[in-house]
This record gives sequence, structure tokens and C-alpha cells, in this order.
Amino acid sequence: MYLTNLESAVICGVRQIECAINGLGARKGNADFSQVVIEVLKQGNYQIDIDTSLINRVSDLVNEITGIKKKEET
Repeated sequence: MYLTNLESAVICGVRQIECAINGLGARKGNADFSQVVIEVLKQGNYQIDIDTSLINRVSDLVNEITGIKKKEET
């Protein structure tokens, strides 16, 4: 559901999206970082300066530091 809201926000011109990595901070209403990046890139009209090849490494680093693993997609 939040991805639909995210898409609407991006279309309306939002300039900042609060995100969570591995769910850290998700209970504050923050969207999953990797899903946000994927959805924004799917739009095709936006340019973001994120090296998507590093997303899994970031997730692994957060896991290593906090012990919080990324939830498996259902």
C-alpha cells in the first residue's frame, strides 16, 4: 500500500522520501529503501544518484552492525 502512496507522491513532485534499511526505523512509517529505489526507477522519468549494485552490501552492513536482517519479501 505505501508503494502506491509513494508513486503518487513522486508524481506530485515530492523531493525527499524517508526510508528504512532492513526495517530499521520502519515503525516510524518509513518505506523500505530498496523498494523505494526500485519503484522510483520503474517510473522511468526520474534520475536518482544511487548505485543500485551496492544495496545488498548496505543491507549486509546494517545487519552486521545492528543484527537486524532484511525481511524476506512475501
